[in-house]
Amino acid sequence: TLLVDGEEVLLDRADLVINADAKPGFFAASSAMGVVILNTTISEELLKDGWFREILSKIQARRKELRLDYAARIRLWLSGAPDLLEIYRARAADLKRETLAAELVFDECAPFELLPAVIEGRELLVGVQDLGSNG
Repeated sequence: TLLVDGEEVLLDRADLVINADAKPGFFAASSAMGVVILNTTISEELLKDGWFREILSKIQARRKELRLDYAARIRLWLSGAPDLLEIYRARAADLKRETLAAELVFDECAPFELLPAVIEGRELLVGVQDLGSNG
């Protein structure tokens, strides 16, 4: 109920329109059911996790190009952008587990040509060597 020019006005749900305007760094959506607000700020941790997922994707694509058996163990070489290598070193166990790498080598010469990969404008060189299913 509102008092307008001395008169009482009764409003019900059909008379109201509610909009959610999000502050910078947030997204908002509203409907008759309610309002949803999401924080869209990308933290440093989320950014690093994204870069980790990107290299996994590139390694798995390389495994596919080489037509490796899904259970084949590999030797993996990574060289290039120091900030990316720091992330991959910190998550080496995850990287090995998710790519079936028996060995992970950083910044060393590989016995074959490493292939370029670009992640967020940073260049990496990636090498995948088949060790077979027993690795």
